Amino acid sequence: MLVDQIAISLRRDLSMPAPSVTVLMACFNGERWLREAVASVLDQTLKDFEFLIIDDGSVDGSSAILAEFARNDGRVRVLTKTNTGLADSLNVGMAAAKGKWIARLDADDVCEPDRLERQLNHVNENPGIVFLGSGLIEIDEFGRIVTRHHYPTDHASLTKALTHRHKFPPHSSAFFDKAVVISLGGYRPRIVRSQDYDLWLRLSEVGWLACTASPLVRVRRHANQLSFGRSATRQQIDARIALVSYWLR
Repeated sequence: MLVDQIAISLRRDLSMPAPSVTVLMACFNGERWLREAVASVLDQTLKDFEFLIIDDGSVDGSSAILAEFARNDGRVRVLTKTNTGLADSLNVGMAAAKGKWIARLDADDVCEPDRLERQLNHVNENPGIVFLGSGLIEIDEFGRIVTRHHYPTDHASLTKALTHRHKFPPHSSAFFDKAVVISLGGYRPRIVRSQDYDLWLRLSEVGWLACTASPLVRVRRHANQLSFGRSATRQQIDARIALVSYWLR
């Protein structure tokens, strides 16, 4: 069982010092861009981190790709589970993560080489931050640059962006305090298409939000994303539920 796998893994690693950062990725049938995404993490200028990947019941070639990376790099840990969705997979990952900080990345996105180093330095130099995002470079399915996006950098402006449904740093840029997120209950699986938005609203109530001015991730836009088609309607509904919950609190 998955719980047993986590327990065995944690016992095996007790003698090893915990890294400051856990890069957390959930993957479901992501083989098309998975190698590029994983490689962008392993090639970081910061070398001391763990890379925890939750294989959420993939039935394509993702599992074999992840097993190959895990064999070749000791920083990679793969947990395989039945398909239960993104929020549940990320909660499973946080329960198993050893790092104080969680750096999120989706399986179709790419990190800039100095992403982890810059974000870790930023939070260490600015106590009280519970969430740090970044700007992004938008790319198409072939990796070609489409445009760049920048966001507010201070807590007040970022909170206003959340409550007014303005643009906010992407999920793949999120660098957050694991203990604080777990204390809030983690991601809420019932908010299926806006789990990150709901979590950032809750984080804004307990600590400082921040964002680097520079883009530290490349976010891929393609037709298979959840924000297209009928999923976009569900995303809008779930976002409204998250915002109403925020105002009620």
